[in-house]
Amino acid sequence: MTPLQRAAADLISKDVHEWPGAREFCSLARVKPSKSHADSVLMRPHAPRQNEAARDAFGVSRGLGARLADQKEAFEGFATPSGPGTARPTRGPSSMLIAIFCLLGAVALAYLVVGVEDGQLHLFSRYPDCAAAGIDSAGNEGTCIEGPPTSPTTVNVVNRARVLHMPEYNARLLVTQIKPTLVSNAAEHRYYYPTGVGQLVSYKLSITNTGKRPLLFGIGTGYEPQASYSPSPDVELMLPEPSDPTGDIVTPYPPIIDGHRAPVPSLLQQPPIAPNETRTGWVSFIAPGWALTVITKPGADIDFYKVDRTRGYRGSIRLWK
Repeated sequence: MTPLQRAAADLISKDVHEWPGAREFCSLARVKPSKSHADSVLMRPHAPRQNEAARDAFGVSRGLGARLADQKEAFEGFATPSGPGTARPTRGPSSMLIAIFCLLGAVALAYLVVGVEDGQLHLFSRYPDCAAAGIDSAGNEGTCIEGPPTSPTTVNVVNRARVLHMPEYNARLLVTQIKPTLVSNAAEHRYYYPTGVGQLVSYKLSITNTGKRPLLFGIGTGYEPQASYSPSPDVELMLPEPSDPTGDIVTPYPPIIDGHRAPVPSLLQQPPIAPNETRTGWVSFIAPGWALTVITKPGADIDFYKVDRTRGYRGSIRLWK
């Protein structure tokens, strides 16, 4: 038998209260450890550390046990249940008070972490509700949260003269161009094109890749030659309804790809943008014939999205401020 094995056997043969620090530990916890528990501690794998692990589990030193014993009054709410088997500590009145205080603290922390603005809960957001921040109604710039608590959207709003800082890129509005255009299928959309004429609304934008990987903004170079619309555009034109003076009701218009008489180069038909590179081009939209009456009113924006096609984050450049 090795010296380590003899030490372990000698430790097992002793009453558990004779282990260093065990008496103080058991007095503090008010739990009487059983011999079977001591055996299970010593019979774990890694034999060279068995003795040390057993001593550490019960306090190691009497000095530590003494310091813990000085604080045992804080745990007087623990009691030892009667009956056979291993004793389990139960919670008394003092522990119930501690639990209540912990619950109250958790609720207070939840209000700080979750955030409650204008009656809306927004999980793990450091931004306020858009209505409460006045970004929707008063026209303030900033970042806010809108939508239901279970699926909120982070909204970043700037005025037309500012640079919009998106998570993957920066966007700037440079030039605006609006001219009438014939709409081939106007008969199918009489509300938007009652006279068969719409407005070709084009914006010259600059996109700067602020990430570390190439950025594909738009559909790239592999596009169809005929006019079409992107199914999941990275940018949209938002226009308010003429019957709604508040600008709360808006309609999105996707960009047209290779539209007739649209200015070039198209920003959406370019190769990926290298990191730290700035690409300039045009984005065009077929807007209703009455677009000129609302494009400078609240609610008129150019909305940008993340290039991974997710809609949990939206950036807006206002056209009316």
